[in-house]
Amino acid sequence: MNCLFYEVLIMRNQLRIFQILLCCIILYSNFSNAFLLQDNILLYNILLDQDVQNDSEWQTLLHYRGHQSLINKKSNYFISSVGYKNPQAEYNALIYQLFIEQHIRSSTLDLNTNISRNDNNSVVCRFPLRIQYILKHTPAPYKQILHNLIDERNCIEYKEFMQNMPFEKIFLNFASESESAPGSSLGHIFFRFTTKDLIQSDTPKTTKVLNKDFTISFFVRDNELGFNPITYIALFTSGAKGDYEIKPLEYLQDDYIQNQNRSVYSFRVKLNEKEVSRFQQHIWELKGKEINYSFMSYNCNDAVRSALGAINPEFLLQNWKLFQTPTEYLHLLQSKNLIELTETHHPKNKIKFIEKYGANDVTQNKNNTRIALFYGNFISPYVRTDTPSFHHLKLEITPIYSDLRNVNVAYKDYTEAKLMNMKVGFDFYRNMPYIENIELLKTQSIMDFPRTKIFSKYMRIAFETNLYQHGANNTFLAQPNSNSYIFPTIEVGFGIGAYAGAFGFYTVPKLFYRYDIINNVAIGFETGFISSFSLGNVPFKWILNYNYYYDFFGNNRGYDSKLYHYMGIGITKDIDMFIETIGYHNLLNSRSIFYQSNAMWQNNIGFSFYF
Repeated sequence: MNCLFYEVLIMRNQLRIFQILLCCIILYSNFSNAFLLQDNILLYNILLDQDVQNDSEWQTLLHYRGHQSLINKKSNYFISSVGYKNPQAEYNALIYQLFIEQHIRSSTLDLNTNISRNDNNSVVCRFPLRIQYILKHTPAPYKQILHNLIDERNCIEYKEFMQNMPFEKIFLNFASESESAPGSSLGHIFFRFTTKDLIQSDTPKTTKVLNKDFTISFFVRDNELGFNPITYIALFTSGAKGDYEIKPLEYLQDDYIQNQNRSVYSFRVKLNEKEVSRFQQHIWELKGKEINYSFMSYNCNDAVRSALGAINPEFLLQNWKLFQTPTEYLHLLQSKNLIELTETHHPKNKIKFIEKYGANDVTQNKNNTRIALFYGNFISPYVRTDTPSFHHLKLEITPIYSDLRNVNVAYKDYTEAKLMNMKVGFDFYRNMPYIENIELLKTQSIMDFPRTKIFSKYMRIAFETNLYQHGANNTFLAQPNSNSYIFPTIEVGFGIGAYAGAFGFYTVPKLFYRYDIINNVAIGFETGFISSFSLGNVPFKWILNYNYYYDFFGNNRGYDSKLYHYMGIGITKDIDMFIETIGYHNLLNSRSIFYQSNAMWQNNIGFSFYF
């Protein structure tokens, strides 16, 4: 009998260590136990024969997108060291661990007593949905054998979580974009769930039911951020340590509404009772695991989407873009009738504004990627008459997120949040392509201070060219720049705004820094208005503003005064047509840098596409 088992084990190529250990058990077991172990070995081999490498159900449990998991490879969410990129390896490691825990750790027990040696660190307790997956795909004659191996009686913490905090309804809560925190300029999406807690009343043999709400949110660990700017850079590159956190609803919602002045929208997720239970099990699998937060690869929206997708693949809604914002995901869910808006909560200082203008409709905003293609004409009016006008074709790409120029009436206040905006062009006079600017970050809010008591804010970090073409000896020529020499520019501002009808008026003093030939610091201001309105069913966007800069060390941007005018019309929901006029002027003579022209007009006409 023992030789037969050795023969079976030696023929297997996978996980030989486990097989040898089982042989040792058999050698020291009695005859009846050997028959039982023979069934276990047979089941073990059958399970290892399963090909799950391309199984979508298994991959969703591991949060795969394409050929790799969204969850960072360093996370303890994986059993195998290559589980993040090899679904089969993760499956084999789970089978191996399951049998090791059940046989090796209980080798001194009488197996016929079916005494469970599971504990909170076992795979049975840590990954209940993965165990259910194995059960589902186990051949019928062997299901009972597997059931005997996965007794959960000693999964104390898991049982307490399931019994003491039973999920009843699942909601998606969206905390709207923050006007004050650039890191929250895209909003934050998280789970909310209702549960029932039975409380003994004063009357004997009676109870009362108290409904409690909790939130489940994926955050960067608090101690990871601090005031270290390198950590914020890491959020866009390698990532930082994150966790799924469960907190009482009032703790998180009060922070968003009262402390951050953000509205919270609550959408009921349409799950049946079985799916709600499976969702709770999956949250248990994620809870307490160290999972890297990365803005580009695994953020709050990715966490929500992949957690729901592990329960029902219908929730794995993804456009073709690599990055999906929370509002885009909510829009997709609503279009498939998978969620419904149930309630909204607004900060007290926005109530008067909302009563006057209405609340933002976060599911009807434009798609969050913008591409603008336009023709530009440049004229220097005060230079010799034989100076030609210059013709450029330009392409502007805004991958994320919202632009003040978007022709859209779904949002009632005027805010902008852009990441990695890039503008390139082709100069027909010089017959060459060029890069005009790369905006790493731009956020702007124009708030109705009389009704909200919220200040208007401005922040911009970019690399961009001077307005004019470089010449010799710190001189700039009287023609638009197309040499792709981009230099750092930083602007911050803090001011006040007021709304009147469809118009938002504002004035924002600014502090400015730029390097190009010299380091320059400037102070200035931006003032103007912005308006979104409709004529019939046709939406319009109208912007007019004026910027002025006083330079302390020398004008190295090409102008100290700029007049900007924009008029856009919504052709369709995803296509705008616009005309744009920009007047640049040097009111003061620069002390360190010399310009052949002190004025230039730029006229643009083009289309914006949203997807």
